Amino acid sequence: MSSTEYTFSTDTGGVGHTLSDSFAQPKSSLLARRDEDILSRTVQDCGLHAYGAIFVELWVLSSDGTLLRRPPGGSWMDPQFIYTISPPSLAEQANEQAQPCAPGVSLAGSMYLETSQWGNWGINRKVYWRQIKSMMDDPFLQDDGRLKSLYEDLGIGIVATVPFSFHGRSGIVMFMSRSTCNIDRLRSTANENFLIAAADLCGASFTIRIPRKKVANIRKDMMRSAVRKLMKQIKSNKGRNHESIVANMKNEGMLPTKSFANAIFNKCSDVTDGAGTPEIEDSHGSMTGRARCRNGWPIMSNIAQRVSRRIVNSIRKWEGARLKGPARMKASECVTIFLTSTVAMLAILRMNDAMEDAQASPDNIFKWDINGAWYASTLCIVFALSSAPVGQPRQIIGAHLINAFVGLAFQQIPTTFGMYNFEDFASIETGERKGMPLFWRVSLAVGVGISAQAWLGVMHPPATGLAFSFAYSNQYQASNVAVVMLADLIIIALATGLLNLQKNKQYPLFWLGLSWKYPSGKKTAFMEKNKRRQPQDH
Repeated sequence: MSSTEYTFSTDTGGVGHTLSDSFAQPKSSLLARRDEDILSRTVQDCGLHAYGAIFVELWVLSSDGTLLRRPPGGSWMDPQFIYTISPPSLAEQANEQAQPCAPGVSLAGSMYLETSQWGNWGINRKVYWRQIKSMMDDPFLQDDGRLKSLYEDLGIGIVATVPFSFHGRSGIVMFMSRSTCNIDRLRSTANENFLIAAADLCGASFTIRIPRKKVANIRKDMMRSAVRKLMKQIKSNKGRNHESIVANMKNEGMLPTKSFANAIFNKCSDVTDGAGTPEIEDSHGSMTGRARCRNGWPIMSNIAQRVSRRIVNSIRKWEGARLKGPARMKASECVTIFLTSTVAMLAILRMNDAMEDAQASPDNIFKWDINGAWYASTLCIVFALSSAPVGQPRQIIGAHLINAFVGLAFQQIPTTFGMYNFEDFASIETGERKGMPLFWRVSLAVGVGISAQAWLGVMHPPATGLAFSFAYSNQYQASNVAVVMLADLIIIALATGLLNLQKNKQYPLFWLGLSWKYPSGKKTAFMEKNKRRQPQDH
């Protein structure tokens, strides 16, 4: 046992005093510094060997699940990169902005929430890539100003995030790169494999503190037991000198110092022969774990502890993250939103009138009408929240297709006429109930529609109304889906033509969203490739 790690108090109090923490107590500040140094060296080594990484951060979720924190030593920034920043103090400011945040808030919270979804944990987890600029443009993302600082002040444009989970603690490791970094090399198999392994190493370097502390407590208990046995031997006059104390302690596997032996001798000498052995306290109370068991204290099972902890943490989250609500828009922007959304709604209603006239034709066997109310929320997202990912063309068309076909599929489930709600279902005789109640059919269709959107990554919240309508009524057929697609194309065309006339708006941000190597589209990619092919002047 090293004397630099542990201190010993030579207090020789009276009989009523306990040894308590007077032996084998670790210096918490020293251990904390060592933990910080180990984590710092680990994060630095991972950052130096990761391709394109100039800034690495480790974020850990608190035990109650309310906050993400960056522990001391959990960040590294390339020194050469810092010297390229003018002034270099901007790097320090960006580093200081890494304040604790709730899941879903700021850069760290958003990446944790996205990477903690099903499929990104375990042996099949992957590296999750995002562009800082696209996150800045997302109106649904709660930011504290750090995204803007990283992008505009430091030129960081790409972040790779890998989740980890060890011993009940979870978190993420973020590897940030410049906007101009080579995407193909960044996303190469070799680099991604290294990032996953590096995240495991960083996460293990932090979470090892928990089991290491438990092991240290076991060693403390062993030492307390050895000291207790030694004190009994001293009181029974088997050894009343320092030499015998040291010999007995060595027999118990201890390496005592002279001051430690003196303190034990003085402590035991103050106790009368008829007195009992002083009780040794542990760090959690006045009695050891064995004493608690002897007194019949109940011990919770592991499952009960987890359930109770989850309930307590859930109640704590009711307070919210105490964030400021989104700012209101300018009056000029509101006027533009009013005009563009009104024009789009009029176009949808006019198209619906034409479809109803075509449907009234005696030779027509299809149904072409739609409900204009389906698109009220879509217009709100497209024209008021133009940069929102859920309002892009792929999301609108894909989500409408998914929910329409889900509704048509559930429409095939038979149901008894009159079972529209819970009261109607209860009033029908048991023998007359055939098929699935309508309220069950509709509810299942909505649930499947939402989960299918989430699983495919094609989220557009207003589209879920199609799953409800198509499952509720048999008046909607597959031909109505074609009209829905036509209405989607009208909205996208109007948004593309009207929104891009404004100086500070661009629509869409992506069409298919299959690749983001070239943020400005194929034209920019073609121009950059031709520029590289042109001979350079020497």
